Amino acid sequence: MTSWSLFVDESGNFGKASDGVIVAGLLIETRLMEEEGNSLREFLQRYFPYLPWPLHFAYLGIPVLHALGAAAMMAGNPNTHLPKGLEHWALQAVNALKNANPQVAKQVLECLEQLASNSYPDFNVLKRLDKALRRSDQRLHEQLRNLANTHVKMQLLGYLHELQRQFGASSNNTPLSPMQLVAASEIPRGWLYNDRLHRDPHHPEREQASRRYEDVLLSALQRVADLMGVAGGEHQVSLHIATRRGPTGVMVNVPYLRALCQRVVCRTGVSLEVAAAPDFDDRVPPFIVLADYLCLNLRRPLTKVSRQDDPEHDLMNLNGWVGRIAAFDVLTNEPQQVSRVSAAGEPDRLVHLTRGSADFAWAQPPVNNWYFPAGTEKWCAEQARKWARTLV
Repeated sequence: MTSWSLFVDESGNFGKASDGVIVAGLLIETRLMEEEGNSLREFLQRYFPYLPWPLHFAYLGIPVLHALGAAAMMAGNPNTHLPKGLEHWALQAVNALKNANPQVAKQVLECLEQLASNSYPDFNVLKRLDKALRRSDQRLHEQLRNLANTHVKMQLLGYLHELQRQFGASSNNTPLSPMQLVAASEIPRGWLYNDRLHRDPHHPEREQASRRYEDVLLSALQRVADLMGVAGGEHQVSLHIATRRGPTGVMVNVPYLRALCQRVVCRTGVSLEVAAAPDFDDRVPPFIVLADYLCLNLRRPLTKVSRQDDPEHDLMNLNGWVGRIAAFDVLTNEPQQVSRVSAAGEPDRLVHLTRGSADFAWAQPPVNNWYFPAGTEKWCAEQARKWARTLV
């Protein structure tokens, strides 16, 4: 039996129908997870020593955070090695904010104290300080933004490419590799939210959002189970998601996740269980932190709404796009060459209809003639039809 660990996170506002949402993460052989976990944390802390652990990549997209974190670290440990140029721009940015007005100066001092004690300041406070810096000195803000973005992308993408080089190759005639990306989106955008609201308008919006999150998470989990099923053999998958109040107010914990896992259809020899869900604190597995980074980067390609003048956003296009920004392949190798990314909604319904069917003659018409709503991206329909034919 092969033991696997699945680390996932989510991105997007599940309570806003117009917002693109995804669940994504890494599926890793447990033996590799145990070997690589410590080195991943060491890597992240080596290149981002000025930020609290665990890293929150939504915060890392705020340029002023890098300046405040670097300034806090220099105050406590002047000999700390920082990314080239960060010390110079960080000191300028903090001085500019301190001289802006008394209220901003007070918030800067509070943020510095929080970062020095290994805590992240309030997200909205950081956004306001970032806006204040941009108003005060646009050139300084741009330099800091470029430096921070380049540092984050260069280090993380380089690390992901190295992981892909070492562990991303599939064995012959199997869709599985020791480490691979998995993800689920919702196409068309807002379909799950609006479809449920249309069928049952009396449910409160928060409940609609919660069910939307469940559907997208289930889509990702089912894709993992199907990958294991077509690979053959015996596989046990342990799910890792940090315990916290989820994107819709639901408490994401072990009982909640176990109930979801029971709804996943697994072939004989494949099992899905919930690992102990840790708090998102300094003990969190570093691969959950990496899943957070992947979510933020994959959200755009997986929720893209194509215009008429766009090139076709098909599976090959998606595979290339994801490979450039996250180093991993969406498509498995031959002979199946199926997608590791799923789409909740009508694409998933087609796959579910044909899953496990022994009557290929019966299943063929639905596969060929299945109705996909307007706004369904080409890659979603392609991956659903490929999986439906593979699972029959």
